[in-house]
Amino acid sequence: MDLKFEMPGPANPNGKFTGQHHVTLVDVKAKRVCPDAKLPIVEDPLPKVDLIGDVVVVLQQVSLKSGEAATALRRFKIDPKHCKWLPM
Repeated sequence: MDLKFEMPGPANPNGKFTGQHHVTLVDVKAKRVCPDAKLPIVEDPLPKVDLIGDVVVVLQQVSLKSGEAATALRRFKIDPKHCKWLPM
């Protein structure tokens, strides 16, 4: 994850963390790696991200068209056929 910290200021008196999540696949037998596939999820506020088998599960807060906040659960299946493999 690329983590950023915004220093405290008038808009954020306590400061704020944001970040971008990535997934990296490692094939130990073939000695290759598929690095840093960016997940298409919000950076602010930081979502909760977990891995269940070959699925990345994301719990995040989203803004609705009405301007209200809602909680969303998203799933991303990891599919290595789209990888750009590099040697380890």
